[in-house]
Amino acid sequence: MAYRQLEKLMNLHDGYRKIVAFQGRQLLLLQENGELHLIDRHCPHAGQVLDQAKVEGELLTCPKHLMQFSTRDGRPSGGACGGLGVYKLAYEGNSVGIEE
Repeated sequence: MAYRQLEKLMNLHDGYRKIVAFQGRQLLLLQENGELHLIDRHCPHAGQVLDQAKVEGELLTCPKHLMQFSTRDGRPSGGACGGLGVYKLAYEGNSVGIEE
C-alpha cells in the first residue's frame, strides 16, 4: 500500500474541513475537539453534504435531518439508515494521510 498525504499536521485546527477525492469517492477530512476524522462527505440517509455537520463527543450530526452517526465506526444512532463510511488515517512525518 502507498501512503497518500492529505494534509500537513501544522494546518489542522478545530473546525478544519477539507474535501478529499479518494478512489472515486468524495471524503471529508475534519477536526473537532482535537480529534481528526476522515468520513464520507455525504450522509447515507439522504445524500446531504456533511461539510457543516456538527461533531459533539463521538457523534456527528447531519445538518439536514439531524441524523447522528458515530465518528468511530459510522453507525447511525437509532439505526434509521445505513452507516457512514469512516476511514483509517495514517501518519507519516509531519503529515496525515491514507493508505491506498
